[in-house]
Amino acid sequence: MKKTIRILAVIIAMTCIFSGTAFAQEKEVAVEKSSSIARADVIKYVYKVENGKLYRRLYNYSKDTWLGDWELCD
Repeated sequence: MKKTIRILAVIIAMTCIFSGTAFAQEKEVAVEKSSSIARADVIKYVYKVENGKLYRRLYNYSKDTWLGDWELCD
């Protein structure tokens, strides 16, 4: 019994002594750097009141252009 306990103690001690932290070497990853980032256009409604009626029309603020025609809002 004492011999078994002694062997277990030696095994545990050896495990604690020789077990250390393992460090992995980082690999460099090649990444292409892009100088331009694709972005969505900023499109919002523009409203106006004409003859007491409310109208709206889409406007592209990124390209400074109108999209579609004036439409009557209900």
